[in-house]
Amino acid sequence: MCIRDSMLTAASGQKEAILDENDIEPDLITYSTLIKGMCKSGVMHKAIMLYEEMKKKGIELDEVFFNSLLDGFVKCNCNVQESDKIISDMVKLKIKFSNYTYSILIKLYTKNKMLEKALGVLEEMKKNGIVPGVVVYTCLLQVCIKTKMVNRAIELFKEMRQNKIQPDRTAYNIIVNGCIFSGKLLAACNILSQAMAENIILHLSLI
Repeated sequence: MCIRDSMLTAASGQKEAILDENDIEPDLITYSTLIKGMCKSGVMHKAIMLYEEMKKKGIELDEVFFNSLLDGFVKCNCNVQESDKIISDMVKLKIKFSNYTYSILIKLYTKNKMLEKALGVLEEMKKNGIVPGVVVYTCLLQVCIKTKMVNRAIELFKEMRQNKIQPDRTAYNIIVNGCIFSGKLLAACNILSQAMAENIILHLSLI
């Protein structure tokens, strides 16, 4: 067992001792805190065990909790089949997916090389009547640029503007630098002009 696992095991054991001593039943906040720590430390198997324990106890779960758990799958490069079970539970519990939830799903699918599924998140949101925000569009722009689908990225950026979603500095940096590196200098200049008109200062990687 590694030091990280040992520390978390000790922390979990200490939690149980304190709760038992004071006859306290762990609630959503208690479990969420422990699971968030486990996700950050990369021990997802322990986080899933606690999650299953929560389900058995009938603890009411919310979107924030599920977002933390799904984000753990992204950071730990976990198998997407495991996260699919969590997503299925969210649907069964009728947990509302936010823009932040969908942005996590995009990252998750991308890390598992499921690019079409990642890009399909946008259509799923529209189908469910959810307006994609800047976070979702920015994640999708990053996916397209990293996979050399620059034309797709430019289309997404145009769609973003047409839908009156204001790009932030991160979105502008991704699309402009992506256009520069792919040799689409005219597109890069046009988008750069838009950023300048909005007084957004970009960091251009010209080397």
